[in-house]
Amino acid sequence: MIRALQGFIIEQSPFAADGPELLLNVNGVMYGLLTTARTLQQLATVGPEHPMTLMTSLIVREDAHILVGFIHRHERDLFDLLRSASGVGLKVALAILSDLDVPLIVQAVVTGEHKTLTAVKGVGPKLAQKIVLELKEKMTRWSSQSHALAVMDTGLVLPAKRAPEAVLNEAQAVLLSLGYTPAESQRALAACLNAPDAPSGSDLTSETVLRLSLRWLAQAVG
Repeated sequence: MIRALQGFIIEQSPFAADGPELLLNVNGVMYGLLTTARTLQQLATVGPEHPMTLMTSLIVREDAHILVGFIHRHERDLFDLLRSASGVGLKVALAILSDLDVPLIVQAVVTGEHKTLTAVKGVGPKLAQKIVLELKEKMTRWSSQSHALAVMDTGLVLPAKRAPEAVLNEAQAVLLSLGYTPAESQRALAACLNAPDAPSGSDLTSETVLRLSLRWLAQAVG
């Protein structure tokens, strides 16, 4: 089983037929790897003169052997975990990891916030609920044994002060309707809930959380 490859990235194809792809030169052997849009964004500034180690997952089919590559081990491991859920194929797993940060995916599954997953194209409410139902226990165990919920290079910090699911869902739904991405909305929610003066008790309403999140986003953009 191929779990990692080290080489030089000589080509990146964000709009390939089967999804984002990259070509990795490993000692003269050219490996084509499927990947996520998020990974390609992170690799955008990496030139062919810099060696890279990519964590890989090998999918064996009757008609093909498919390699999928990620920068971080936890992304690869989460990809494998997502694919273990019934109804989640290669493209859906890559779409989830393209659109959502790892901590956001883990939080959505572990806390049962399946609506977060429906922000991904191709993931409807039924599939999102199935993912949560089948993976909640596995992902809780996996996240407790890994650094999946740590602060990573995405800058995402999960809320230290938990808010009711309804409050978070309503605030995030409004942010998404305003055009913010799932990752941006989650960062904003995390920032306002982790602040020293974060609302609590009766002040922890969706309106308050939304107002603070929008203020944080305005400052972050500015």
